[in-house]
Amino acid sequence: MTIFEKRNSYSKTDQDATFMRMKDNYMKNCQLKPGYNVQIATEGQYALAYDIYPNLTDTRTLIPFLDNRESTPLVTYNTYRKEKQKKYRNNPFNSSNWEYDEKEDAFTCPNGQKLPFRYISNRKDSYGFTRTFKFYECADCSD
Repeated sequence: MTIFEKRNSYSKTDQDATFMRMKDNYMKNCQLKPGYNVQIATEGQYALAYDIYPNLTDTRTLIPFLDNRESTPLVTYNTYRKEKQKKYRNNPFNSSNWEYDEKEDAFTCPNGQKLPFRYISNRKDSYGFTRTFKFYECADCSD
């Protein structure tokens, strides 16, 4: 258990490595193999910094990696590139394209219905990270 530390496994041949589900092999089988999680900071296709971690997921390596840097990191969210596409920006059914009224804290859908703020939900994952979601709901969406 002292070798494990905060991990759930280790390799007998490389005690710093953690067993991780690796990409499929030629037979399309997922395999557990000892490995590391590598974080790389880039700009303009140049590697600026890197670090190696024994943690399975990015959620446990990204924050320590960013905290070790002396510059301000910019991490785009998962739909950033998609939102830049004309097809996405012009789709009236994407809620991110709906008109937002800051005073009322409400959105307006393409049908002209108001969706006021209803409640906040906090979800915590198994690593202790909490994500906060705001829910908006319209009274009648029959049309």
